[in-house]
Amino acid sequence: MRRLLHGLVLGPHDQYLGYVFDVAVQQRHGQYPLVAGLLAGIGVREVFLPSAVVRTWHPETITLDTAPKLRPFRDHDHLTLVASELLGHVFTDTTTSTDVSATDFLLHRLPFGWALTTIDTGPTPAQQSRRSPTNRLIDWKSAQQSDGP
Repeated sequence: MRRLLHGLVLGPHDQYLGYVFDVAVQQRHGQYPLVAGLLAGIGVREVFLPSAVVRTWHPETITLDTAPKLRPFRDHDHLTLVASELLGHVFTDTTTSTDVSATDFLLHRLPFGWALTTIDTGPTPAQQSRRSPTNRLIDWKSAQQSDGP
């Protein structure tokens, strides 16, 4: 997820359109949150790009199938912004009953679309020199979000 943030958004002919600044997911009780779309900076606008218009997902580049409709993102109760609302927050690993801080998330392609499947609690790139490089990956379904960051 961190590599995707600030990654390029390319149009259908590989032309530069802007950059990714967040991913919107639809949380589903007991299931992996589905990626609903991206928030991107296109020109001077912040726009929402639904997952359906994304042709390819790469860690640092998103390519669109069609020219985007420049519609703004409106806060929706059913969508969660991963970088803004989940990154850095505390989760309880229910398999070990320990609290952990989410330093990154992994997105995977599932038969029904892209989903947030894994919480990474390892060090961020800035922390790598201060902490062990060992990553601790937790399945999303084995975690509960705590109330505070």
